[in-house]
Amino acid sequence: MKKVYIETYGCQMNVNDTEVIFAILAKAGYERTESIEEANLIMANTCSIRDNAEQRIWGRIEVFNQQRKSRPGVLVGIVGCMAERLKDKLLDTRKVDIVAGPDAYRSLPRLLEAVSDGHPQIDVMLSREETYADINPVRIDSNGVSAFISIMRGCNNVCSYCVVPYTRGAERSRDPRPERRFVPLDRRRRRGYLRATPREGSPCQPRTPRAFLHIQSTGFLR
Repeated sequence: MKKVYIETYGCQMNVNDTEVIFAILAKAGYERTESIEEANLIMANTCSIRDNAEQRIWGRIEVFNQQRKSRPGVLVGIVGCMAERLKDKLLDTRKVDIVAGPDAYRSLPRLLEAVSDGHPQIDVMLSREETYADINPVRIDSNGVSAFISIMRGCNNVCSYCVVPYTRGAERSRDPRPERRFVPLDRRRRRGYLRATPREGSPCQPRTPRAFLHIQSTGFLR
């Protein structure tokens, strides 16, 4: 089985997205590894909220490229907010095989199938519907007690200092219907988690949709 290694930078939304990516790639035949030396696919889930975050990724790309050179067949993927913002610059390095924005993770298996030497693949289309609500994330938190539930993505505020609306798209939420609202809670409870914390679509959003206030106030899955 092929193995995938992912480094995650930035906010808790990126941590949640990395768990979604692991779930998507698992169905495509990839197994998670914490060793970059044994990975067939090396990825960075990136952040663009500050220049320092992006500078770190440029440095990591050089490290990833060393693996590409020493082990033919290894692929490098850059995903997340920096991929959405600097897509062309990333491809111009000729050191990246896959570029995917935050709403394009479902396309990763297709991109991996299509990639070839000298022909990198890209998907940075933003969506007004994508929430990944139907995907059961592969939890990377080892405590086994608490888990995050993504309740919304994107942002409509368009603050002058913030890139989130441009890298994560417009605001959208999970299906609020009662029969769908508790599905993620049931999934976490069956896997033994005791506490759920709702995550919103932007690091700076202070509000929580009313339909999910009970998660934050009670805290525990009973």
